[in-house]
Amino acid sequence: MKYLPALLVVAVLTSARADEVELLYPSRVRVGDEFKLVVKARSQPGKNIVYEFNGETRVAPPDMLYYPAVEYKAANAKVVDGVRITSVSKYQTLCTVPFPQNQGETAVWLRYSKGPLCLRRPDKELRWSWKATAQPQWIYVGRYDAETVGPVLSVMGSPKEPYAHVEAILLTTADARVFRPSANPTNVFSWRPGRSAIGRHELSLKVDGNDHAVIFEVVDDDTTPPAALLIPAARQVSLARRDLGQNPEAFPLFHLFNDHYRRLLAENPLGLRFDDSFLLPLKCNEYPRLSDTVIIDVHTKVAGLAFLLSEYWQGEVNQEMAHFMVRYDDGSDVKIPLREEVEICGSLRNRSPQGALFVGMANSPSIEYNLTVVPWRNPHPEKTIETLTFTNVRTVFNEEENKLIPLNVTSVSSQILLSLVGLSDAGDVAALVAAAATPSSLAGTVADITMDFKRVGGRIHPGVFSTNESGVMTASEVDFDRYLETMKEIGCRIFRFHSGWNLEKVYPTQLDHPNYEPLVRTIQKLYAANSEWEVMICFNRIPKYLDPKTAAGRTLFATLCADLVRELNIARKLEVTYWEIYNEVYFTKIEDDRALWHMYNEAAAAMRAVDPSIRIGGYAPCWPVLSNIRDFYEHCHPNTDFVSYHKYLTGSVTTSTDYIMRQTPSFAADARQIRALIEEISPGKAVELALTEYNINYNWKPHDPRQGTYIGAAWLASVLNHLIRADVEIAQTWHSRGGGTFGLISAEGEIRPMGKLLAVCNSFVRGDYVWSRSSSTDIECLGFRNGEQAGFLVINKSSRATQLTLSLLNPPDFQVSEVIPAARCFAFTEAGFSVTRQPFPKDLELAPYETRVIVNPLSSTP
Repeated sequence: MKYLPALLVVAVLTSARADEVELLYPSRVRVGDEFKLVVKARSQPGKNIVYEFNGETRVAPPDMLYYPAVEYKAANAKVVDGVRITSVSKYQTLCTVPFPQNQGETAVWLRYSKGPLCLRRPDKELRWSWKATAQPQWIYVGRYDAETVGPVLSVMGSPKEPYAHVEAILLTTADARVFRPSANPTNVFSWRPGRSAIGRHELSLKVDGNDHAVIFEVVDDDTTPPAALLIPAARQVSLARRDLGQNPEAFPLFHLFNDHYRRLLAENPLGLRFDDSFLLPLKCNEYPRLSDTVIIDVHTKVAGLAFLLSEYWQGEVNQEMAHFMVRYDDGSDVKIPLREEVEICGSLRNRSPQGALFVGMANSPSIEYNLTVVPWRNPHPEKTIETLTFTNVRTVFNEEENKLIPLNVTSVSSQILLSLVGLSDAGDVAALVAAAATPSSLAGTVADITMDFKRVGGRIHPGVFSTNESGVMTASEVDFDRYLETMKEIGCRIFRFHSGWNLEKVYPTQLDHPNYEPLVRTIQKLYAANSEWEVMICFNRIPKYLDPKTAAGRTLFATLCADLVRELNIARKLEVTYWEIYNEVYFTKIEDDRALWHMYNEAAAAMRAVDPSIRIGGYAPCWPVLSNIRDFYEHCHPNTDFVSYHKYLTGSVTTSTDYIMRQTPSFAADARQIRALIEEISPGKAVELALTEYNINYNWKPHDPRQGTYIGAAWLASVLNHLIRADVEIAQTWHSRGGGTFGLISAEGEIRPMGKLLAVCNSFVRGDYVWSRSSSTDIECLGFRNGEQAGFLVINKSSRATQLTLSLLNPPDFQVSEVIPAARCFAFTEAGFSVTRQPFPKDLELAPYETRVIVNPLSSTP
């Protein structure tokens, strides 16, 4: 769809003179086309006019009138490129414009190229300009009064080829010896928007200090959404064998056949007619009597197959968890692998498979199931498929599997076939396969960014740049003092106390002879190092001497928690605000007795009775499983001030960098879904979100080197961008020091790139974030401003260098200097971390996986 520039004219009165101000600009402009604003105003006689628009201030000469010639063309003139006009015959009148009648002599300027022109009144030639130029130029053609010209000034075309191209006429009383127009005169502003600018915009224009709104929309060429993919029922055949299905009631963990699930399938995702009651799970530790191999009779020819699959628990990213084996009537076989986050997504995996279509989520009583449609194109449609074997007897094993933290344990996992449909049409199969393919990266060698500093998106919460402290009870060591000095540089606001302490260390013999001092000393030293720092106490481990399943055990836990609040906040006056109950409990499933939820409520009530000002939250699951968080919050929301959770994208160093970069938006999706369920259960309640552990890789067998490099910094910057936009209040990296590549600080005391990025963010990325958008999914940006400075964070998530064009809308009043550039640039690249001074950029080139923060002080001039 093509959009023609529709001119919008706004008439208002100025204070300079009761003459109309006309604003001419397109109400809609297409990506890549020029947006041009022409301001027509008259000042008091002999006075300049000051225009201020989108960060530019221009002074127009007295009595200036600017006429784009295309707006005043003669009826038989020819428009060229929608910008200028040209004659199509000899001695043709091209432009006719009003001439000022109530002032003295007026200087006439013409902007044209190619052939000569003649200035004239309707009945008389006034002056020829014979100069011919290849490129448009402003040509001064003399000064005239109203008696000489009359009410109308005309421009006539040349008498021979090449015919002249006229772009504009400018009239002013300014002397030609002191004024010469630029390519665009002072009352003309232009901008060529890129794809990042798509949407509605409102810019501010001031004419001699009077405000006018300039409102327009940037649109794309193709505004028609693609048609939904729907496979006709007549070209489908169900192959789900009822006699092979299992009774879901016999497997409570797998019982997901609720009303929500049936409504989801009743909508026929992709037009596919899936059975809504078939269940074929494979063997796992939880249900060892299930078969690990099932053979399905097919005995038919098909162009392809469509599987509806799910999975209980999970394997590692790209790990083959199961497979189908297709056997033809001639005895040949074809294998269809089922790989984690390619064809299937486990219960704790991201909902964005790389080779399948995510079609929804279903819940059993204690865990959620991601549903994927896996299309398969039959390479031999001429052959009859005799059987289809479904098995999780694996041919590929994950040697890095860490059973100490059983996030990805193949023996716990069960792959589930929920339906199977045969497809008779090769075109349908091709469409499904194309829809399931991972989209190619949009970033090339160029991209554009648009930021509107007047359009505030929300607040940047300072707690989002926080971390975990892993040496909680070691404050007496000299290393701790050095650590604090380093953390002053990084500046994290909230320290989560998780590793290195637990209730049993403070209360080794229950309430007898508590050992408060190591914990108290650590907090006191933190506060002494920086009075703005805060502590979050995490009750990370339930003491072994109490049983949460008993009333006595739950009461003892609550008593211990309340006693610690009393000691730290009342007796020692340490004012610890945040108290997190639990860390990654109910790991594989939520127990039916909900004993931990009852213990949470009892502990929270006891703690709040001691100090009503504290904020209590939980339950810090290892992954943001929405159904589990819902279960917790439904039972505990009256006692919950913040909901906490963890997230690591992988447990393997072999997971591709492209994958971990592509998954950063999922951090925002998690937060928005959790926020929505909080609002659903407790409308209007102010509950904070706290991502209390996160990093690229949860595993330390081996450590993931990317966490200690500039690639990790780019990944972290992108995650922070999405967390900020999702209004997350607290985010704490795992962790601050030691522990291989997990730490922000190495064992030798060096601040790693992730730590330096947090240092820059804590120092400068503050206040509000503003409307910011990139034309590429591989390039992200976040504009920000506060009372002291403004700037932006920009990240290249790709392995290619990219040239960026920046468009700043409604920029603040930046501080500038002709001697030392005001803007500071912090860059993280393969070459290292650098800090430079430079003018605030309009264009820049980002190296592969580069992160930059550019910040400029605001002018102190009122």
